[in-house]
Amino acid sequence: MRLAFLQWIALLFPAAAAAAGAARAEEAALRWRLEKGETLRYRMTVDQRTRHFGAGSPTNGPGDAVETAQRTRIVWRLSVREIDLSGNARVACRYEEVAVDLHQLMLGRIAWDSTKKEDAVRADDPAVRPFSKLVGREFSFALAPDGRIVEVAGFDAVAKELLDGVEDNPVAVAALTSAFGEDAVRAALERSFAVLPPAGGAGAGESGTGGAGGGESGSGGRAGGEASGSGGRAGASTSPASWRRAVEQAVPILGRLRYETDYTLVARDAARARISGAVRVAVVPEEETPVPAPRAAAPERDPGNGGSGAGAVRPPPSAAARDLARALDVALEDARGEIAVEFAAPGHLRRSETRLSMRVRSSARPPIAPRDGPGAARDEAHVEATIVVERVD
Repeated sequence: MRLAFLQWIALLFPAAAAAAGAARAEEAALRWRLEKGETLRYRMTVDQRTRHFGAGSPTNGPGDAVETAQRTRIVWRLSVREIDLSGNARVACRYEEVAVDLHQLMLGRIAWDSTKKEDAVRADDPAVRPFSKLVGREFSFALAPDGRIVEVAGFDAVAKELLDGVEDNPVAVAALTSAFGEDAVRAALERSFAVLPPAGGAGAGESGTGGAGGGESGSGGRAGGEASGSGGRAGASTSPASWRRAVEQAVPILGRLRYETDYTLVARDAARARISGAVRVAVVPEEETPVPAPRAAAPERDPGNGGSGAGAVRPPPSAAARDLARALDVALEDARGEIAVEFAAPGHLRRSETRLSMRVRSSARPPIAPRDGPGAARDEAHVEATIVVERVD
């Protein structure tokens, strides 16, 4: 059960800038600028390979490992419904395509693609149903000019379809919610979209330093109530040459993960900005994590850190997740990576590619197994993942 869960850990989402002076060339704005009625399609592809070591691995001997792999591809159709006075865009997000290719320890290979006619007859297979039911489902989110996901709405219906029929399987619930649950989707969108300098006062741990020439650094809507695009002009202000963003995500068993990225503006012209970043992933210490609400209580309000959807509703953990957490001790080690971003005029993400690696250690808690000595059950997983988010026309 431990290894079956570990392989599922998800790692699995303008107008040209005004010249700041007569001699300064126009540059792509480092702000999202969306218009009401605009439609964009993004494809997110996650490739993950995991090497499993330990007592629970079907290995041939000490030091041997078994490898698993998974590839998921999702196409989101984003339709901009409105722009508020703060410049936040209310976006309807529809699952247009879903494809999975999973090589699992316990279930073997599961492959399904919503774009293939021959796969349609297997849409109701128990192993495929959670993915096939995502197709056509829709929720909405509010996107701030700096890429923060301010709010997610309407995901309850998506989650209900996702977990239909597997509610009593704690491993399945943990796996599906870690990859496709509301918090996972919000974090995936924000890690993809919040790659720009944070708005002023965006939250602890976020900052911008230096200067990178002309451009736009405003975070609100256009002055005078002209909230037709998500972003605002800042005159001759300069954009920072480097900045830090942080996104948090609840992951069953591991707890709350914090993805912290130090970005650097590599190059910028009228057509695009190229950005690179160094990523670190760590578990948020328990004393910094709010106490989970009782299952029957209303979802708590996430205090937010500016980089992970300030004010977003954080759902309480499921009973299945709590059961697994009580059974296992899991630790995350040496989790880091890098990201390369292309952000295009007129104010949207063109492409990002993130590469991550980490080690995950797990051991069963007593009385399931002793912590030390004969019978102790310990496992280790080495995970490597590549996440590509790109606009498709």
